[in-house]
Amino acid sequence: MNKDKKKICFALLVHNKQELVEQLIENIKCFCPNSTIVLYNGGDDPSFASNLNIPICPTSKKLNYGNLASFFIETMEWIEEIGIEYDYFINLDSDVLFFRKGFERFIEEQMTDSDYMGVNLHLPDSSWFCGEKFKKDITRWKPFFCVDPIWGVFNVGQVFSKKLVKSLVQYEMKELLKKAIEETPVFGIEEIVFVNMASELGYNIKNYPTETYLQMIRFRPYFTIRELAKCINKYEKTWFCHPIKRIENDTARQLIYRLQNQNFDPTLYKENLPWFHKDQTQYSPSLCVLTRSGYVELVARTENRLTHYYKDVENWFATDTFAHSVTGTPLFYEGDSGYFDVACALDRGGIAHWWRDNYSRKKTWYGPTIITKQNVKPLILTQLNTGNLIFIGLKENNLLYWIRDDGKTWGWKGPFH
Repeated sequence: MNKDKKKICFALLVHNKQELVEQLIENIKCFCPNSTIVLYNGGDDPSFASNLNIPICPTSKKLNYGNLASFFIETMEWIEEIGIEYDYFINLDSDVLFFRKGFERFIEEQMTDSDYMGVNLHLPDSSWFCGEKFKKDITRWKPFFCVDPIWGVFNVGQVFSKKLVKSLVQYEMKELLKKAIEETPVFGIEEIVFVNMASELGYNIKNYPTETYLQMIRFRPYFTIRELAKCINKYEKTWFCHPIKRIENDTARQLIYRLQNQNFDPTLYKENLPWFHKDQTQYSPSLCVLTRSGYVELVARTENRLTHYYKDVENWFATDTFAHSVTGTPLFYEGDSGYFDVACALDRGGIAHWWRDNYSRKKTWYGPTIITKQNVKPLILTQLNTGNLIFIGLKENNLLYWIRDDGKTWGWKGPFH
């Protein structure tokens, strides 16, 4: 960590799908490298995430959707008790992902004149469901903060200064507040209680800048890969998005992973592998795919050739060398049809596409078909909900994408951005 920078403590509320929690942790480490991460286990399994080597709040308990406020106060008490170093405490849900660096600097700049910041800070009207529920339980909250008017925020990404956290932990009526949180029937109380407590305790509160959250942080709908690509291009003062489907093969999630890892898996660059070359610029494997055949498979470039490989238990075997005059790292994808698709840069410039018919006896490779004559860095080749293939590349920090006209011309249309 850089000791000259302010430190964020990200508190992640988790409950299941450990592989996605691990990926979120790696995502935060990549895009917010100066930050600390702690977990609160709000699920059914008390041992969940215990092997991730990330501190877990010891008072974690099962939480019900609609009242997650205990997660905040219990995690704050714990990190203060054990002395974790931080300047800002920020809560995140498990369906959040970062997609660019700069959030740490943004928080430091924004919090110079405030101790609390929330997404969509507002004085709610009658259309806000949580606020209407709160009115029916208003008497419970009058001892703690002003209830006319009340402030509301969106739950994800609430920012607390360390000074504010200490005030909440040392609050003289904290036990009564915790009891009220446990007993309230108000749905979404976490979107009300802490912003109003911050105001009541005399701290400056503020809204996230509108351009930071308006298009990227919301309740629903989930981001699609095309919308995400467009938003990343258009809204430069944005760093994370919510919600991303908590499904491993969700295409928007996969796009972010590719931005994060740049299609690089260090375990595939070892000397004992068949595509290895002493000159590191002369070889590059795609990421692995567990295919319908049950094998782990990939496509690797060695010098200017593309070769398909599959793994049988521990050993890799080559099948076909199907392309020449290529460069860079290939993209390998198995679509819903069961066909293999590959995209790779050509050494003369541009990007081309190859595909293999896995239902033919000879398993013949076809191509190349030109996707674009532009020089872009390949990021992802995948499939839209419509079934059409989509290729996304990076050019001068912009995401450009092309869509195949499946079932008609079979040509590639684009670029879109």
